[in-house]
Amino acid sequence: MQDNSQNYGIRESTLLTFDLADGSYDGKYHPEDTSIVIRKHDNPNRALTVLIHNAPQDETDALPLGEYPHITVMDRKRKDDQILDIFEPIDRTVYAPLKDFLFENRRIPMRVRLVLALSLAAAFDELEHYTQQFEPASFSMDSIFVDLKNYTVRISAEEFYSSADDALDGHLAEMKLRGMLSPEYYEEGLPYHTAEGRRHILAVLIFRTLTAADPFDGETTLAQYPYLTENALRRIYGYEAAYVCDQAKQNPTNPYIGSNVQVVMRLICDSLTTLFHRAFVSALKDPASRPTAKEWVENQRKMIEWYSESQQGFCIPDIMTGSMCDKTIGYLRLGNGVILPMTNNHIILRYMLEKETSVMNEQYFAVLQVEQGKAAIKTMDASRGVIQLGSRGALSNGLEYEVCKEPWLFTPSDSEE
Repeated sequence: MQDNSQNYGIRESTLLTFDLADGSYDGKYHPEDTSIVIRKHDNPNRALTVLIHNAPQDETDALPLGEYPHITVMDRKRKDDQILDIFEPIDRTVYAPLKDFLFENRRIPMRVRLVLALSLAAAFDELEHYTQQFEPASFSMDSIFVDLKNYTVRISAEEFYSSADDALDGHLAEMKLRGMLSPEYYEEGLPYHTAEGRRHILAVLIFRTLTAADPFDGETTLAQYPYLTENALRRIYGYEAAYVCDQAKQNPTNPYIGSNVQVVMRLICDSLTTLFHRAFVSALKDPASRPTAKEWVENQRKMIEWYSESQQGFCIPDIMTGSMCDKTIGYLRLGNGVILPMTNNHIILRYMLEKETSVMNEQYFAVLQVEQGKAAIKTMDASRGVIQLGSRGALSNGLEYEVCKEPWLFTPSDSEE
């Protein structure tokens, strides 16, 4: 990166030149700027956003760029005591806005919903760390995109910093009408883009992803608030919000728009529904009780790992306790802690077969094939072919595995015998 200072008579500026993988870029920088636009030398139509942050006091707090695969940071430079993050534009031929995919498309298979929910949690986990270092000025649903092939999420986070006045462009109004914002916002107008506010948005997005419904818009809601006035929004989503799955049944799901909620939540084991209760019931009195993105990652991992599908539908058992588990099938227990029901065509994501991982890679990698008592992993990459599974062994990367009947009865001492 080159620094060529220039004086234009109004305020001192610097022409910054960046040598990136696809060529050289430059743009004008002023000391008070928090973001700039740089353009490619041989193609001025290609423009990138650069966010400018003060470097963290503890350099160990700055994650390498490889730790942010769900955020569009493509490169990072240093200028004196500042960090310059360069963001790549979203490829609209691959990614679609999440709100269009999720809110306008109710016919999404459950296995796709599980991948999407896990990817949302992973993306927000990275965002939670990134924004802890560099506090954002706003938040927009228009910055969240989904890969229509793999159903993974990418966040175009530069807009959170370069567009502080988003109340004027409709982003805030749209999230408000969709019930995305925290009760503190509806009641008191408190900032919605804080860490706790984003945790509420994530909980709503995961609930909507899994159930295709609003966590608060239940049977009594439509009768009492047919028009979404300011007062109605406050009553629905503020401190008096009634969660549709609350045990008190104060606002049961509406049979017309929320019947899928009852179906889905009935087929998810109890241990995986507690986070929703914390997010939508406990947090009404204590916002700090909202689950972190990292907690959602662990929760959604169990959702997709334990997912079991049959001709009668699906269920998500509790393999740690045996609750709702099929006692007639085998279970694949991997050395990294992953346990999968051995049902035919169970999807395998890349992270499930990694020995160690520092970031979540939830792209489709393979499927389990179980036929006539024989099991194999069929990779999506034809060159890798089929990996035959015995009763126990190790994969090509050294990851050990064992096929067992009742993993919930397993104790660590069993593996030592």
